[in-house]
Amino acid sequence: MKGAPLFISLSVAWLGAASISWSQSYNFESVAGGVILSDQSGWSSTDSSQADGVEAEQSIFFPSTSGNNVGIIGGYWSLTPSSRTTFLTATVSATPSVDYPFLRFRWVQNINNTDQDNGQRDSFGWTVRSGSTSLLSLISDPTSPTSNSVKVSGYTGGPAGTLLGGSFTPNIATLNRGESYAFELVVNPTAWTWSAKVSGSFTTNFDDINDWSTVIQNAAMGGSSGSTIDGFAATWITQDSNPANAGRNLMAFDNINIVPEPSTFSLLTLGSLALLAARRRSRS
Repeated sequence: MKGAPLFISLSVAWLGAASISWSQSYNFESVAGGVILSDQSGWSSTDSSQADGVEAEQSIFFPSTSGNNVGIIGGYWSLTPSSRTTFLTATVSATPSVDYPFLRFRWVQNINNTDQDNGQRDSFGWTVRSGSTSLLSLISDPTSPTSNSVKVSGYTGGPAGTLLGGSFTPNIATLNRGESYAFELVVNPTAWTWSAKVSGSFTTNFDDINDWSTVIQNAAMGGSSGSTIDGFAATWITQDSNPANAGRNLMAFDNINIVPEPSTFSLLTLGSLALLAARRRSRS
């Protein structure tokens, strides 16, 4: 549109869809169950022969409000990954602006034991990447090798990087395996920091959630400040150092939402301009 302001440019290739220039919400309704995600445009995997993810029916993972299909990653579909950590990456390209300096990722996920569960508990979560470099990870780690609960942990530089502690220690209750949770991750490419929240509420409209709990607040990212953010990756880490001993469990995910976020100053400015415009209209 002529004269429209350019805030953040996002170029996302998603299951063969055209690139976009502003924001994107994703679900998995356009592709049949059983389709391998890394075979689709916009997806790639570090373990394409084994752990490249599929679409599956949602009934065992999420309430029916999620839709019919979800994305999954984990040992239920690939019992012998070739490496301990697998990234299943959706392509993202973001350039921050002064008015819209943040990039927000939202999604729902469910870490599930399956009918083939072997008692092994792997870790699952999401990683923001720059090329092959992992900048940060938000990972649900098992509380014990056979536990049906997980704790949410943050890592600087990806899952092989530094586990956040101290003031970044999670301040939420331990989550239950087999239950659905909403997550929000906000990246500030200008300050090179990130924050994260989690909610036990499940809804297709994230703006309706009012019980977010902060997990991470303004933690430093890994990599080099100013690097391009070009990947948002489902992450599977086998608990055993030998990937052949991967657990027969998985992470299901859906309703991925990637949008640019304005700064507080920009919001105040927009609010002031709206108020001024309303006053002018009332006088005319």
